[in-house]
Amino acid sequence: KKVYKNGLTLLHAAAYRSELDVVQRLVRAGADVDALDDWKETPLHYSMCNRNDVSGFLIEHSADINCKSKDGETPLHRSIEHKNTEATKILITRHACIHSKDNFGDTPLHLACLNNNSKVARLLIDLKANVNEQNNDGTTPLHLAVLNGKYKIVVKLAENGADLSLKYRESNPPLHIACLKHYPGVALLLIDLKADVNEQNNDGATPLHLAV
Repeated sequence: KKVYKNGLTLLHAAAYRSELDVVQRLVRAGADVDALDDWKETPLHYSMCNRNDVSGFLIEHSADINCKSKDGETPLHRSIEHKNTEATKILITRHACIHSKDNFGDTPLHLACLNNNSKVARLLIDLKANVNEQNNDGTTPLHLAVLNGKYKIVVKLAENGADLSLKYRESNPPLHIACLKHYPGVALLLIDLKADVNEQNNDGATPLHLAV
């Protein structure tokens, strides 16, 4: 039964509030674990920002772990956005798709790099997430890791075949970004990895131009 104008059910509300006892009672009484609100989000989407016992229970009762919202987000996208590492691990253990893209073209690995979640980024890379996947504006996970100055993630991405020449938003390669953001450690790492120190961006600038 719908309880709010935006299509929320009691199960959505209980999942969001981490009310495990209520969630259990509703599901055992026949509540639809894959009910969609007006944003096409399920109770599992809502559970990602809180306690993991709720999400675990919903998954055990056959909630669709790859269901996409109107924004194209799966529960895995949502768990990473909320830095809920345990929920992320539960989803991955249950074979949630690690390659799924949201409407912006972002994969779970993009979001892990965007949100500085090194542990999840390493896990996804070990599971063979595409390190060179580009979102709708051409951004790769490496671009996001460099933008955030995440040295260890950059190392992990590079070790697993990240392309050092792909341009961020069709302008700056990773080394240019590191110089522009004044991350000397990341810049030196990219140089050690044989990034082209003389490459020009779309404005004709080299990394040296951006470093000064």
